[in-house]
Amino acid sequence: MFTPTRWLHRLAPSLALVPWALRLVWQAARGWTLAWLCLVGVQGLLPVAQVYLTRDLVNLLVAVGQGGLGGLMDISRVVDRLGDQLDWGVLQRTAEAWGWQRGVYLTLALADGIFGLPLPAPIAQAIQAVVPNPDFVGQTQALLLQPNLDNSRRINRSQKKEPETL
Repeated sequence: MFTPTRWLHRLAPSLALVPWALRLVWQAARGWTLAWLCLVGVQGLLPVAQVYLTRDLVNLLVAVGQGGLGGLMDISRVVDRLGDQLDWGVLQRTAEAWGWQRGVYLTLALADGIFGLPLPAPIAQAIQAVVPNPDFVGQTQALLLQPNLDNSRRINRSQKKEPETL
């Protein structure tokens, strides 16, 4: 019968030999041991770097969702430079957890349509499943690239001054 206490009692004599074994390895191959420790440290930091880079991509996608072609350009630059290093699965899970999966896919579809992003196959398939209309990217691209309607309306309103009332 397996119990944690019995397991620890059986493991204790072996654990007592660990410092001796580490000293032996250090004496035999100090350089290789340092190299191994450095590689283990880098290996431990890689997931942190992936999360950090993916977080920046998600933040860019949210910024684009709030408006602006500059955000799409930023997304394009990030994907061009770091596309192989990005963990697209984390992007998908984060978007799903935030309830913004559709917005992320639509934003990536726009960035792909305008700038030709190199998207991985699972992301491209997810985009095809979410984009309701095949003409969506073209229509939205036309809206994004035309002059800002809100600014032109403001200019027109400011030119038409209403008469002052007393």
